[in-house]
Amino acid sequence: MCCYRNQVRSVLAVLVLTAGCSSILGLDDDYAVRTDAGAGAVGAGGTSSGGGNDGGDAGRGGTAAGGSAGTGGLGGSSSGGAAGGGGGTAGSGGTGTVVVLFEDQFESGTLAAWTLGGPGDPWIASTSTPNAGAVAGRAVPTTTSDPASTMEAVVSTVGHTNIRLEYDRRLLGIDGADEFRAGWFNGVTWIYVEETGSASANDAAYVHRAFSLPPGAENEAGFAIRFECTAGAVSESCNVDGVIVTAGP
Repeated sequence: MCCYRNQVRSVLAVLVLTAGCSSILGLDDDYAVRTDAGAGAVGAGGTSSGGGNDGGDAGRGGTAAGGSAGTGGLGGSSSGGAAGGGGGTAGSGGTGTVVVLFEDQFESGTLAAWTLGGPGDPWIASTSTPNAGAVAGRAVPTTTSDPASTMEAVVSTVGHTNIRLEYDRRLLGIDGADEFRAGWFNGVTWIYVEETGSASANDAAYVHRAFSLPPGAENEAGFAIRFECTAGAVSESCNVDGVIVTAGP
């Protein structure tokens, strides 16, 4: 009986000692040790037992032609909790810029930017049939020798893409024996974007024409534009204004 009592006292002493150590160490009854990481930072995604914050929005792309889209922010990772939020959305790409390679509104009163040719009376800067301003390019060739009067300008497109030609034109008294053409040169041959052919034309007002040219017009040192007018009577004329060549975006 004495030995049994001593064994009971020993067991009780161990239990008391264990409980005391548990209080001293500051452990919970189930001995679970938990570590909570800090909140995630915006932009890289944080670490958190409750999940990281969303990554920050990416920067926008450049404004120059060909600007690339920004990259989305990284999502957060976790430490003992759910995974962090997803990254931000990517920025938009650049919109590019239109470059004017050539422009003539004819308001200078000269055709200094052009080379004139043909057997007919040449193109002139005229005030007789103006468009938006006071002067326009005008041809009254008085011959049907095709092409009777030509007006052309060299416009290098080296380093440029997406070439576009625009102009306003007014044709007066043009019949089936006459001709109006507008075209461009690719370094080898002339390619026409407009020609009247056997059709007649007698415009009441200027007509705006715009053409996006094919890749052959791009990056070409010998690129040029030309207007041709063939008409036999003094009452027949070709009138051109607002000639513009642009590149991009």
